[in-house]
Amino acid sequence: MAAHTLIIYVIALAALIAGSFQDLRKREVADWLNYGLIMSGLMINLIAATLYGISFIISSVIGLVFASVIGLSMFYSGQWGGGDTKMLIGLGALIGIDYSSLASFNLFSIPFLINLIINIILAGSVYGLLWSAFLALRNRKKFMKELRRLSAQPRIKAVRTIVAVVAFTIIILMILSPADIFLLSIILFLAIASLYLWIFAMVVEKSSMYRYLSPSELTEGDWIAKKVRIKNRVVYEPEKLGITLKNIRLLRRLDKNKSLKILVKEGIPFVPSFLIAFILTMYCGNLLLLLL
Repeated sequence: MAAHTLIIYVIALAALIAGSFQDLRKREVADWLNYGLIMSGLMINLIAATLYGISFIISSVIGLVFASVIGLSMFYSGQWGGGDTKMLIGLGALIGIDYSSLASFNLFSIPFLINLIINIILAGSVYGLLWSAFLALRNRKKFMKELRRLSAQPRIKAVRTIVAVVAFTIIILMILSPADIFLLSIILFLAIASLYLWIFAMVVEKSSMYRYLSPSELTEGDWIAKKVRIKNRVVYEPEKLGITLKNIRLLRRLDKNKSLKILVKEGIPFVPSFLIAFILTMYCGNLLLLLL
């Protein structure tokens, strides 16, 4: 069984390295890799079930279902792309969740897959922030221009003024009675940090995550940012879950003069955060428990 675990970890690591390279290079992960990972996970655990017992394939199916629920929830809420979701489902089928461990569940025996998903969320948050900072630096002129434009909006000015007044009041109260106001000051700090992170995210999105592509450059799942018109006629309405292959083929047929440009919103290549989280899970376990 040790050999089975080693094979699983090696395959998972190889798939994550390949997927990360593809995501960074093309902003997508090939279906052959994701579906290959799902099938490999099921087949390897089926073989293990014939050698060591049926629990292996049961664990694989449980892992696949659990990862599917998490992945599809993130996909349909617009947090992840289809490639990220398929990669997580593949990892779920490969790693699985030992159902016998669920019966005696405690904080010190959380299944590897659950630890991995928790770490993906935590590592992904930090990774997303760092990637956004990289985009802001790379497009600093556009970033600063958009920041000035957004900061001039009345609603942003009003929120910043309110936050400044409340922050000043709590600082005064902390000087007078630091023990009584400590928790409130922490809540205020988190609220202020969240506000500025929200503003930062909006500015990065507007200044660094949009570009024009021709229909021939589109790939399935691309997020189209606005309606596509040809001669003032709307030929494509943006879809929440990204453009389909059927609509890509339609736009390519309609682009007879090869002059059509489509505004696309690029997401953050997220699979590398899966790789980071996998390595951290192997060496550190559950990051949330470690922090607590």
